Amino acid sequence: MEDNSKKNNSIDILDDLKKIKEFILLLWAERKLFYKTCGGAVVLALVLAFSIPKRYTVEVALAPESGSGMDMGGLSSLASMAGINIGAMGNNDAIVPDLYPMIVHSKDYLVRLFDIPVTTMDGELSTTYYDYLLEHQKIPWWGYPMKGLGELMKMIRPEKEDSVPMLNGKRNYMFLTDKERGVIEALQAHVVCNVDKKNGVIRMQVTEQDPLIAAVIADSVRAALNDFIIEYRTNKARQDYRYMNNLYQEAKAEYARTQAAYIAFADANLNLMSVRAQSKKDDLEKEMQLAYSVYSQLANQLQLVKAKIQESTPAYTVLESPTVPERASSPKKLLMLVAFVFLAGVGTTGWIFYKRMTGK
Repeated sequence: MEDNSKKNNSIDILDDLKKIKEFILLLWAERKLFYKTCGGAVVLALVLAFSIPKRYTVEVALAPESGSGMDMGGLSSLASMAGINIGAMGNNDAIVPDLYPMIVHSKDYLVRLFDIPVTTMDGELSTTYYDYLLEHQKIPWWGYPMKGLGELMKMIRPEKEDSVPMLNGKRNYMFLTDKERGVIEALQAHVVCNVDKKNGVIRMQVTEQDPLIAAVIADSVRAALNDFIIEYRTNKARQDYRYMNNLYQEAKAEYARTQAAYIAFADANLNLMSVRAQSKKDDLEKEMQLAYSVYSQLANQLQLVKAKIQESTPAYTVLESPTVPERASSPKKLLMLVAFVFLAGVGTTGWIFYKRMTGK
């Protein structure tokens, strides 16, 4: 029984080797077809790779200060493996690092990048980031027919100019034009933010067609996120400061008024010793001292509230600063070449077997 089993296994192996040999000989016989298809794939891949505009990616890494005073030790690492951020659970802040990607893709955040001045690496173009994205993006050669068709449609049916609403002398981005919406959608693809749940490191990537602009915008994205979070974190403290400062100014003015009234009465009645004059003087002095006491207390509280603003201001450590990249991140020409040749080879192999099975 065992001998028969071994013989059957040997026969199966020989049959498999025979089929593999036939497969190789079949493909070798059609090698000229492979030369044509794979060669065409190489040419097509190179044409596409060199037609697609180059893009450069710049990454910035930040480490925010912890919002929780608890040290969970190894428990935090175990929880991060399960996708749970214990640091965020112990923090009463409504905006935790896990929400930063949503913030970076929000309209309120992205419009802050519109007016950033940018200059290309060759120095030939200096404009705003908004204008650069709207008017100075390179496209592959197959995109020009569609662009020309769009320009023709504009000539036939001119677009209505959108009114630009203003608020306090500034552009009101509560109302967006079609062009601004298009730029925001492009920005959402150009700017990427990720948060490592294990260590809380924030990584932001900016991809642009010019390496210098990519580096400048990456640094601006970092600064804009920092300003956005600081504005949120200190909003309550700044409101308290404005309210306390108003009370302080009123108390200061009241103290100055009572002091002036006391000094004026005292000077006018310097040589008078009547009981009525002395009583009036004492009343004015008490009023002045009371006003000074309120003024002094508010001055101390104002300093405490001012210190609270600084205490509420978050600090970020820049782990990786933006640098101008030397090489483009896309298109990946070698990867495209390998992929096209592989697909051409697989497709040619399938075609050969199809012909053999159908007898064509």
